[in-house]
Amino acid sequence: MQQLEDEVTRLAALSPEERMAGGSLVPFTKLVGLIHRLMDTAESVVDGNDASGAADSRFFVFVERAESWCDALNDFIPPGKAGVLVGSAPPSPVASGPTKQAAAPLIVVAHQARLRTFGAARDAYRRGQQWSMCLRYSERVDAVHRAILSFYQQQPPQAPGVEAQLRSAATAVARSTLSVGGLQSKLGRHNTALEHTRAAADVVAPLLRQLSSEHSAAVAAGDDSAAQRLKQELTNVGALRVAALYSTAAELEHLDRPAEALPLLQEALHAATVESPLPSGHPLVAKIEEALQAFESDRATSVASSVLSGARAGRVGRPLGPSAQRSSRKSSGQSRRSGSGRRAASEPSSARKPPTRLPPTAGAVPPRTADPSHSA
Repeated sequence: MQQLEDEVTRLAALSPEERMAGGSLVPFTKLVGLIHRLMDTAESVVDGNDASGAADSRFFVFVERAESWCDALNDFIPPGKAGVLVGSAPPSPVASGPTKQAAAPLIVVAHQARLRTFGAARDAYRRGQQWSMCLRYSERVDAVHRAILSFYQQQPPQAPGVEAQLRSAATAVARSTLSVGGLQSKLGRHNTALEHTRAAADVVAPLLRQLSSEHSAAVAAGDDSAAQRLKQELTNVGALRVAALYSTAAELEHLDRPAEALPLLQEALHAATVESPLPSGHPLVAKIEEALQAFESDRATSVASSVLSGARAGRVGRPLGPSAQRSSRKSSGQSRRSGSGRRAASEPSSARKPPTRLPPTAGAVPPRTADPSHSA
């Protein structure tokens, strides 16, 4: 740790002119490498803990230090060089752990270091069920993914690889936004969660249209390799759309707006089984079907209750005699006074228990596949 500190101190002591001398990328790549080395140390602390994977205080000391080094990264990017490719990008976490990556623009390499740092902190707080802190770092991860998307949106569309990177970045934004929404929901902030789940769906919709068009073109051209790759992308993005629709329905149910939730569940089931079929036995499909069955059960109960109420009204609807009318008016007045008292003592709407028709949305984000460019 002290050796890393000393190296960073030497880099920080360089003047702006020395950092940028001749457009050199050496100070930048050194700092990025030091951040990843520090995160290797932090992650080894977690791996060495008990089976729960809980992080101890040393882990958070390392992460805090890595954050401060990440804050300095932009000062080491020479002017006009943000898009310059680094020949061998530093390690970045994917499903199987840190690995080497292909070349990437400097600014994206800097963002990858931030994703690794913020993502590790988010995961540690999630394991510890410290949801407010988990949300804080999830929002930081989401902001970095959006910065990467913004960078690629500013590149010429005809530039090599930009289109694929745009899709990858947009998919990462949809996933991170949906994750933030799930945490907001867990903390009871359902209006904010609804905004995030809808935003995720808005990001995914044009992606699906583009992928579907490209897949059809690849099939028509007989390009089996491209068709297979695009089919896999369609499946991954389709799962995100299903998760976004389901999560949006769940938030509407929490907000006592079931009439708006039902069509979204129906759309989610159609998307999961017809438009972009999910693998057989996918847990999201079971959740959606369970929720729709609950809606149907509630509807049947409501209809039966209405019929029963009507039958009762038919039986007691005969004209009352004078004495019965007086008794009825007296009873009605007492009932109104009693009902008023119950309403006054009832819980405010904000204190009501959340609906149970839909399972929680925190687990609705489909499992992430390894993505070499946007991995946290």
